Amino acid sequence: MLNLMRKHAGSWMIKIILFAIVVVFVFWGVGSMRSRKATQVAEINGEVITLDVYRQAYYQLLDNYRRIYGDQLNDEMLKLLRPNEMALEQLIQKVLMLQEADRLNIDVGEQELASVIRQIPAFQNNGVFDYQLYRRVLAQNNLTVEQFESDRSKEMRMERLRSVILSGVVVPDDELRQWYDWSKAKVDLDYVFFPPSRYTDISPAEAQIKEYFESNQKNYLTQPKVKARYIKFDPAVFESRVEVTDESIADYYRSNPDEFKTAKRVKASHILIKVDAGADDETVAAKKREAQAIYELAKAPGADFAELARKYSQGPSKDQGGRLGWFTKDRMVKPFADEAFAMTAGEVSEPVRTQFGWHIIKVEQVEESATRSLESATPSIREKIRREKSRAIALDKAEELYNSVFDGDNLADAAKVHDMQAETTDFFTADNPALKGINDAQRFSQVAFGLDEMAISQIQDFSDAYYIIQVIERSAAAVPEYEQVKNRVKDDLIKERQDDQARKDAQAFLADAKKGGGFAEISAKYGVTPEATGLFPRGGSIPKIGFESEISRTAFELSKEKPLPESPLKGQQGWYVVHFRSRQLPEGEGFDKEKTTIAKRLEEQKQQAALQSWIADLRARSEVQINESLIQP
Repeated sequence: MLNLMRKHAGSWMIKIILFAIVVVFVFWGVGSMRSRKATQVAEINGEVITLDVYRQAYYQLLDNYRRIYGDQLNDEMLKLLRPNEMALEQLIQKVLMLQEADRLNIDVGEQELASVIRQIPAFQNNGVFDYQLYRRVLAQNNLTVEQFESDRSKEMRMERLRSVILSGVVVPDDELRQWYDWSKAKVDLDYVFFPPSRYTDISPAEAQIKEYFESNQKNYLTQPKVKARYIKFDPAVFESRVEVTDESIADYYRSNPDEFKTAKRVKASHILIKVDAGADDETVAAKKREAQAIYELAKAPGADFAELARKYSQGPSKDQGGRLGWFTKDRMVKPFADEAFAMTAGEVSEPVRTQFGWHIIKVEQVEESATRSLESATPSIREKIRREKSRAIALDKAEELYNSVFDGDNLADAAKVHDMQAETTDFFTADNPALKGINDAQRFSQVAFGLDEMAISQIQDFSDAYYIIQVIERSAAAVPEYEQVKNRVKDDLIKERQDDQARKDAQAFLADAKKGGGFAEISAKYGVTPEATGLFPRGGSIPKIGFESEISRTAFELSKEKPLPESPLKGQQGWYVVHFRSRQLPEGEGFDKEKTTIAKRLEEQKQQAALQSWIADLRARSEVQINESLIQP
């Protein structure tokens, strides 16, 4: 073919073919099947963050959130945490800092980097750096030596840059005292409460209900709906293609020794005699004598340790007879763990001091550390490798199909070409998606509602399988017929009028109070009962009222000179009028005890604020371009 083209290179037909090839290269890019699905997420001063790098940061951040929040991590929390935006922001900040480190010639030498890596415990064998272990640990985490060392060097350069930026951050003593007085102050209030529920004689006419509906139609809109088509790439479907050899099982066993080790465990109970962290030596000694007396009782023949714990312990496990159950050494504070793991079953320890106080420990059972044999571990390893390989096949299949389609294509047709099956949902809403057979219906809905009609999503990992989603039809929000929502409208109107009446009475009460009337006298006029909260701290629960941030904030703005707020305060249950009674500042000796902790906390806050301010300034002076379409959840 090439010889033929060379032979006829001067002919007009070949020139046309060559021109067509050039046009394709210019407008489509060499090796690209779908240039309009760009892979450039952001560009910072000419430096590109690719889609692959962004995805890796995004999923790493998501994994961190899962470890932190566990089962509490749901879609609502993800909306607040915004991992898609946070992951990109972290990458942008990293690029900006490394660019600034380059400008300031902040570097890390090879010997310095090697010294730091040698000190990492994960790469040590009996306290000595092991190069083979180093390579093996990196391989298990899908990292090369070059990649890891480059990343660690960048981290060290950024740490050095941070030190330069934050070296001048200090917190003066007077600022520490101001913060202590501010945070530890307490106030006491008088208050009266106007609950909307007290107004029971509100009964709007039919015409008023209809008028309210006409004026507030947006509050009664039906939810928009979408219908979606999707392809599910279920790893289980591809398991039959996976072959797991005995050699691969043995290799996995050798490469992941910690996975098959069971740490030593101890089952124990304890009796705790509490000692405050700042207690003086005399108090500590007195508490030890108390603990020693209990120890003498506990070690006596036939002593019932559980009963002694119920009687004397001051710890949270008191009611359970001091029982702590099974635990590994890393689960307990060091002095406690060191003692418990040096004991034998049935032994009772002399008092042991921790930051919580004095402990008398009784060890009930001991399970020594053990390592599962290759033979016993083989079934679980085989299953794990099979799952991982089948997921990889499923992802490859998803990428192959994804790279072959464009927005607007029929996903069902593409599925047939790739021997897959496309499914179609019924119409569903964003808040309550009734989607059968989909593991994470809420996330599926979130992706679908973020797509234009006939647009095709990126590959979605829903833990059970990979999905490609296409919205094929939309149903817009609409105003329902009045009769359909009449009762709901009536209830809303009544609640609004009740709340409005409570607000008006609270305003009138406050106006009378500002004229100089006493709370008790005015209260009788309005049929409410004045109460006193008693002292409460900033941001804490208000006695008799509960957590009300607006009331708490306003309370600390009041004083003897200004005892009343500008207006009534809206709480969760109704309207409040408050009146300043007194303020109590903390005692000085408490500041002396907490000064070091406060200094550390404020210094960290100032350092964080200084760093963010510096980064914001650096970003403002930089050219940052973001492809928003690629960071949508």
